[in-house]
Order: sequence, then structure tokens, then C-alpha cells
Amino acid sequence: MVAGGGAAAAEPDRTISERQIDEVVTTALASFEIPGVAIAVIQPGQAPYLKGYGVVDYRTQTPVNADTLFGIGSISKAFTTTVIAQLEQEGRLDWDDAVIDYVPEFRLSDAWVTREFTIRDLVSHRSGLAPYAGDLVMLTEGKANKAQVYQALAHLEPKSSFRTEFAYDNLLYIVAGDLIERVSGRSWQDEVQSRFLTRLDMRSCVPDQKQLAPSAARSLAHDYADGQLTTVDFPLPDITLAAGGIFCNARGMAQWMAFNLDPDKG
Repeated sequence: MVAGGGAAAAEPDRTISERQIDEVVTTALASFEIPGVAIAVIQPGQAPYLKGYGVVDYRTQTPVNADTLFGIGSISKAFTTTVIAQLEQEGRLDWDDAVIDYVPEFRLSDAWVTREFTIRDLVSHRSGLAPYAGDLVMLTEGKANKAQVYQALAHLEPKSSFRTEFAYDNLLYIVAGDLIERVSGRSWQDEVQSRFLTRLDMRSCVPDQKQLAPSAARSLAHDYADGQLTTVDFPLPDITLAAGGIFCNARGMAQWMAFNLDPDKG
């Protein structure tokens, strides 16, 4: 018996050059009219590739670099969910525990859904509410409070059946942050700081923009007003931190990516 076979197919070349990265990023900057961005690329066994593009402020033309701080927005939700995962590993909660067992004032418009709503549901965007339901509660010039969030949730009508559709949600991550504080006995900021920012050596990164030093090298928010590019102040209410409050830089986010790819090394 003779067994024959062709030569093994060569592994495709998945490497990417710095020139190719530059082309992708500069094209994106132009296409989306973004003043500046910083990137981090990590590979096993190698130092991260870090680079800034564009400017932090169109008026000063100060260039972005690997240490420029950005509001990372909803990537903060991954930190929130990872805190919950660690609390679960510590035996302090279970993903399938009912939210009302920890946050008694949590209510949705349907009593049965309220009783059945778990921590897993809280962070999975499958509540049955419409996408971004209740977000206007957060746009109150920083004056929104948790009581208003719980009041809003109790009156929001569902758009689909519970657990049947994905619909992005911010308010439920505010609840997740509140739940973390009740279980841990510490603020959400302290949990994120000690579990990740300090432990992973994510220097300069902060869980709350109020903790930024006045001299911090941070990118400013930009928008168009009357056709002209301008910087804008975009304060977030304290209650929204667990949904989108972290400020970090490319160097710090490289540490976060490495931790997620290999948590045992974190």
C-alpha cells in the first residue's frame, strides 16, 4: 500500500507592515474626519507596536502619541463585566442570580421579567428594551442620579420579547456598576483601579475623568458647529462611569489587551 499526498499548503502570510498600518489609519482619519487617534498592536513575545496619528487639539496642532489619553467610551463596559466575572470567581455572586437580589429597587415594566432578570442579562444587551432605551436620562448636564435611572427603567416599554433580540443598552450598565458597588462594598472606580489599572500597570489611565491631572496629555472632543471644526466639552454624569467613563492611552490599552488574551499573566 502506498500512501501519497501533496505538499502541505503553505501558511498564509498574515504579517502586516508599518506602512500598511499607516495607510489604514490615515485613510480612516480622512474618511471619518477624525482629528487624532492612537493605536496599539500586540503580538506574542514582542513589545507592543504603539503609534499616534493626527492631533489632540486642532487649534494647537499638538500631535497624538502613545501616551495621549482618550475617553475610551463603551470599552469601559468590558472592564465592568470583567469585574463581575472576577466577583463570580471569588464566590461573591453568580451570573444567574436575580438582579433584584442585590438591587431591590431594580424594576422593569413587566413584573415577571423583573423577577427573572439575571446579572447575565444585565450585561448581555438582551433585555427586550429598544436600542439605547432611556439614554436621554444621561443627557442632563451631569445632574442625573441613580434614582432617575431606576425610575426610567420601570416605565420603559419593551420592543421585543425578553432574551430574544440583541439591543444595545447603557442604562443597564449603570445598574451593573451599582450592583458591583453593593457586592464589593467599594466604588466602581476603586474596583477598576485596583483590579486592572494598578495591577496591569496601566499608568496614567483613570476610571473617572475628574481624576485626570490638569496637565494630563489628553485628546479633546471635537465636533462641527456651523460647518467649522471646534472642540467641545462632553462631561458625563458620575452615574455613567460603568457604561463609559474610563480614560486611557494606547500604552495602557495594550496592557489590557494582553491581559484579556492571557489573564494568567495579568
